[in-house]
Amino acid sequence: MEFSLVTDKPVVIYDTSAINALYDDVYCDARLTTLRCAYHPRLVFSVLDELVATQDAYKNKRLYDMALSLQSAGDPMLPFNYLLIAHMREYCTNATYDWKAANCSGEHLREAIIENRHGMTEQLTKEQLASNRITENEYKNALKSFRKLLQEVDESLDVFATPEDFLKQAFEQDGRFWKLGASLMNHALEIIREEEPQIVLVPAMLGLSKKPFVPDDAIRFAELCPPFNSLILGIAQSEYSRVHDPSLNEEQRKKSAGRADTYMSVYLPYCRFFVTNDAGQFSSLAPTASRAGLKADVKMYSDFWKELPY
Repeated sequence: MEFSLVTDKPVVIYDTSAINALYDDVYCDARLTTLRCAYHPRLVFSVLDELVATQDAYKNKRLYDMALSLQSAGDPMLPFNYLLIAHMREYCTNATYDWKAANCSGEHLREAIIENRHGMTEQLTKEQLASNRITENEYKNALKSFRKLLQEVDESLDVFATPEDFLKQAFEQDGRFWKLGASLMNHALEIIREEEPQIVLVPAMLGLSKKPFVPDDAIRFAELCPPFNSLILGIAQSEYSRVHDPSLNEEQRKKSAGRADTYMSVYLPYCRFFVTNDAGQFSSLAPTASRAGLKADVKMYSDFWKELPY
């Protein structure tokens, strides 16, 4: 997953802050060409949706032109919540679950995004436009429900000398992060059953048969699904930085990645390079990738271009 199966180029993911940094870069056009030629850009639709919030009309259009240019040389991915749903569908309907077999392409959202953001209404039928709007609204509503689960994680105010000390306690067998994982799995399965009432669920490769999911199920799923494991680790790492790290002052804590922002950690197994211009995001995702044993190299925007890997 770190390299394109089609071109064998290394996959790079830019988060919103990195795309904004590229916009402000005096070498923007040249670097866009480099990204398109030397890498396989993988864009996340939740990132594109954040870009549309840009109020300046010229910047808004330019940002989307950049994003779609990168997308044309790579591929789009589902928002994190539907990516998790795709993995749960694969996990619960195949006795031999393979995380790489889950269909996480966001290709079918392309028309909805283009139509809604660029006003290309004349090129689409009224029926297609209505369908696109429904699809996008469904994604947004589902995203809100997953984010709500992330915001409901109880946090203690205990201080831990190192991230390892915190993670050891946080990931005890019945720890609250595994409980959160089980809640995310249950929520994903609930959505799957609502959307596909006739779906046939079979025991997963480790003999999963009980419902609802419990922390032990989340532990097993994390062992089989790197994106899910990265998501849970990312949430925990973010909490340590915001709450439990004794070395941080109040200002540094405010700049740490928030709980809802750490959903980007789910994409780490899908890239060779993850680029951000947000120091809080970097300090959360870099150790997450390392602890998860991933090949993804998390880079600050300036460092990526200084080192220019590949």
